[in-house]
Amino acid sequence: MGVEDELRNYGALLFTYRTVGLKSLPAHYLKPSEERALVKAVGRGVLVLQTCNRVELYFHESPESKLRNAVDFLRAVHSRDVSNEGKVLYGVEAVRHLFEVSSGVDSLAVGEYDVLRQVRQSLEDSRSLGASDYGVHMLVERALRVGRRVRVETMISRGKVGVYSLAVDYARRRLGDLKDLRVAVVGAGVVGSKLAKMLRDEGVGQLTVVSRTEERAKELASKLGVHWSSLSALTDGNQLVFAAVTNPSTGPSLTAPHARLVVDLSVPPIFSGDNVITMDDLREVSREVAEQREGEIEKAKSIIEEEIGDFARQYQSYKAKVYVSKVMRRVEDIRRREVKRAIHELSKAIQVTPEVVEVLEAMSNSIARKSMEPVFSRISQLVKENQENYINFLVDTLTNGDVSNAKAKEAQK
Repeated sequence: MGVEDELRNYGALLFTYRTVGLKSLPAHYLKPSEERALVKAVGRGVLVLQTCNRVELYFHESPESKLRNAVDFLRAVHSRDVSNEGKVLYGVEAVRHLFEVSSGVDSLAVGEYDVLRQVRQSLEDSRSLGASDYGVHMLVERALRVGRRVRVETMISRGKVGVYSLAVDYARRRLGDLKDLRVAVVGAGVVGSKLAKMLRDEGVGQLTVVSRTEERAKELASKLGVHWSSLSALTDGNQLVFAAVTNPSTGPSLTAPHARLVVDLSVPPIFSGDNVITMDDLREVSREVAEQREGEIEKAKSIIEEEIGDFARQYQSYKAKVYVSKVMRRVEDIRRREVKRAIHELSKAIQVTPEVVEVLEAMSNSIARKSMEPVFSRISQLVKENQENYINFLVDTLTNGDVSNAKAKEAQK
């Protein structure tokens, strides 16, 4: 059985900077309350991955049905039909895409590290919502492993990587040396903090950290040894402004008319004006970086294909264990019932001591497991042969003891 057959229980619905563009992407973001509602609409076996570059939904078990339910839900939430805006992947293609995301291959800033943190956080969020099942857990844990392996075995993440690096490179191309400039960074989150640190290390003339929350601005400025300011006190004295505000509540509402350049990494942007460039404008720089790292990207893709094959074998083993577990639950119920009956019958003739009960438990366990070994071996073989109908027939027979003629005929075919 091929990798495609093994991983057919996975699917994905993608809205990314590649498919809908960064300007349209904010219209696809889901609020926490909407994520909870999505889980209720779709059921367990779903993962939501949201970053500044993407909104992606991954499904495990009955992916076609779950994807249809998700599209219906998104249509209601966004008050429009989104079915033609997203990209749909099934099976190995869905798995490959998440592996490429975690490896930084599919990032706007090729090789970035932040995406690993974001993928890990998406799994934690899925668990807290009760949305993940073991198949989702396996997929994400493998994606994280692939991402780490790619960064160790290739040079895809060597040097300055991340969208903040693209932003600084762009500014340097436009303005030249940044060492004599007065620079402000609006935003004290993950990206804003990394931007500020990079600019400080670049030795800009004067660096000011600006935040909607004064405490965060003060904390980051103190840590880096730079100036700070509240957003309301942002002055016109800065020649270069970077913005990286997480989840801004509105669209462009700020201007910096006296700045020579504003690089706004917020999605959606918070600055407007002829001197503003946004994430979309950085795509040309991103393409150049990707071209420079083409050799490393190919090495990463080779590792990804190897990991896909290994993951397919892991998933095959998981499926066999699921079927075996279903049968063993039934076998264990029968074993316990028969041990209880044996103890009852023995008690009529002898005193049943704890030692006798222990012997009965051990013997019945041994008999049950040894007698079922051929069945478990057959189930494992059927999984390898992709005989799902036969397996389900066998499991239903062993667990329920009663199978309809229709199911029997389906399995026979």
